[in-house]
Amino acid sequence: MKIDNQTKQVELPFKVNKEVVSHLSLGLYRNFARAIKELISNSYDAGATEVKIKLDLDRGEIIVRDNGRGMSLEDIEKKFLTIGYVTQPSDKLDELGRKRIGTFGIGCLSVFPYCNTVHVITKKMDSDDLIELTIETQRFFTGTPSDIEKEKAKCTVHKSDLAKKDGETIISLKGIKQHLIKELRQKSGSGWSSIDKFSGFEKFKWTISQYSPIQFSPEQRILRSFFADAERVPMRLWLDGKELFRNVPENIEILDKGEEKFGNVHLKYVITTAKKPVEPEEARGLQVRLRDVAVGLPTDFEVSKLTGKVPGKLNYISGEVCVLDGLDSFLMIDRDSFSYTQEVSEMQDFFRKKLTKWSDVQEKWAVQDKDIYQALMPLKDSEPLIEELKKANILHFSKERLRLSKEPMVKKSRERITSTLETIKKALTDKTQFKIISRKEEPKDKQQPVEVKPKEKSIVIYDNHPEFVESIEIDDKKFSVTYDDWDYKKSHYSICKLDSSGKKVAFNSSHPLFKSKISEDVIKKIALGFLLIAKDRKDEEKLLSELNHLIETVFKG
Repeated sequence: MKIDNQTKQVELPFKVNKEVVSHLSLGLYRNFARAIKELISNSYDAGATEVKIKLDLDRGEIIVRDNGRGMSLEDIEKKFLTIGYVTQPSDKLDELGRKRIGTFGIGCLSVFPYCNTVHVITKKMDSDDLIELTIETQRFFTGTPSDIEKEKAKCTVHKSDLAKKDGETIISLKGIKQHLIKELRQKSGSGWSSIDKFSGFEKFKWTISQYSPIQFSPEQRILRSFFADAERVPMRLWLDGKELFRNVPENIEILDKGEEKFGNVHLKYVITTAKKPVEPEEARGLQVRLRDVAVGLPTDFEVSKLTGKVPGKLNYISGEVCVLDGLDSFLMIDRDSFSYTQEVSEMQDFFRKKLTKWSDVQEKWAVQDKDIYQALMPLKDSEPLIEELKKANILHFSKERLRLSKEPMVKKSRERITSTLETIKKALTDKTQFKIISRKEEPKDKQQPVEVKPKEKSIVIYDNHPEFVESIEIDDKKFSVTYDDWDYKKSHYSICKLDSSGKKVAFNSSHPLFKSKISEDVIKKIALGFLLIAKDRKDEEKLLSELNHLIETVFKG
């Protein structure tokens, strides 16, 4: 704005609403970013489509500029200078299709504790007047409300060079407190688990983005579309030249979304998972919003406290609850919560159950994933298959999120020896809804042992793939290995036996030795070695029985 020399001076009185005078203290907004958010909400209510914030810490100044309707002298006197000006909640839409956010008229007051001076320049739409006023903030924290009402705000009215149809308001916070400048300049700590580890600027930006009535980024297409109101014109917000959007944890997936009613309360919600602990931790839980503004930080609705259960994957969950109707009159003055009503109770109970359910589902996924990862462990290169299983939503978590045994399931089982092929088939059959198809034909070159076909909801396993053919070598002779079970007490081939070709050995997986602590490889090599020694001898049956008995005696577990 350009200020000309044609000016007039006006003195306007301050007014204090006695019902909210107790909030004229440093306790109302202990967080500076949230205080700035109140100015942003005022801009939203003033019909701004763009708000720009500039931090000039070298000069100790912060500027908030919007293109809203602006203010006249009457607006300034009746609203801006009336601390605690109360506007009754209304469902009436303004020309931009918006419902009013502000109710208590304390937006400007919110920043008073953080600066020495509030300087305002404003021009109302369809007016040629540009109004300038300065407020010294310290007097609002000394004396009584009646003392404040004796003060006068000196307003200067200029001729504006803006187009008559345009409006604009610029609020400059001058003399920013030194402790606040120091905090904003603070460097980041180690890790991003909490916003307290962020740099001062990043913490300020994150908090502004979390609370302000702004939109999801274009990259969050599903969330943006689901919560969009085609009849409402959104507001855009910039901080030091960079546009801000609502905070959304990285790499989230939607677990659940819907629309619900609890009495007169109407809302839409989305529940998401990051499939790992959400960072920062302040983003864990569901962010409740009323008229696009955050009500407190995300919450788990006290699941653990009220159910006596600590859901294991609760910290993996985030999301949004957008209240469309019914709670405007129950918003507390600090905008952090709602007063307790039957509808609020029902809403909270609904989301407690939802959060518990989705935590339990993810716990189940983790168990299933662990079994599949363990089954795939013997494969030389399982990563391509793992990626296919993830894309098909069969595997949900990365290996790093699970406590996997260093030993594959083939070696871990003591009930019976299972081959890699059997173990993989069992894991995929038990843990997925996909049809398992076995192929006996010889695989082609570079053929993967397992193929996932998401469209057909099937998994093809090539039984004769080299990855599944176990072998054992004795005296430079190579034997393929299979497993079977039979009554070891009724056969001299109690541990193993050869097929008619003499090139394939079957091991008795139900033999007690394979349930002992002795290495299976050692048992298999000794047993096969004894079988080869006794083979084709006249006393083969007697000798083999004695040799096997010797093994059983020595290695008896």
